[in-house]
Amino acid sequence: VAAGADEVDVCLNVGLIKDALWDDLFSEMKEVVQAAKGVKESAVVKFIPEVTLLTPEEIKRVAVLMADSGADFFKTNSGSVGGSRGPQISDIKLVREAVGQRLRIKVVGGISTYEQAIKFIEGGADRIGTSHAVEIVEGQPLADGHPAGAE
Repeated sequence: VAAGADEVDVCLNVGLIKDALWDDLFSEMKEVVQAAKGVKESAVVKFIPEVTLLTPEEIKRVAVLMADSGADFFKTNSGSVGGSRGPQISDIKLVREAVGQRLRIKVVGGISTYEQAIKFIEGGADRIGTSHAVEIVEGQPLADGHPAGAE
């Protein structure tokens, strides 16, 4: 942020989550938020808990801690950690149940079509992270009914 970044993405310590060391996790999150926003109040902080590795209860607990820390976004995944599944609409619903609109949600991982992106947005996501943006945008029909990019 001091070097000019407007947004920071921070991978959370999954070990603290799995060991239920909630106070330690919250302290780390609070410290990051204070450091970033202390330099630039408008800085956007996104925490990444790697939902593919978490239980529903852990997802909800982490969302509450994120919101309480002052973070701006719950980012589902980094895109580089595996797991037995990709992000699900149910993950978004868990976050919304836990914190309502106190956090924005960015979904990352395995979204490669317009239809998938729309399902996540309709499910409550605010942003989509994908390496298939062109395919998604080209899949969106225009007002005349033709796919984007069609002549």
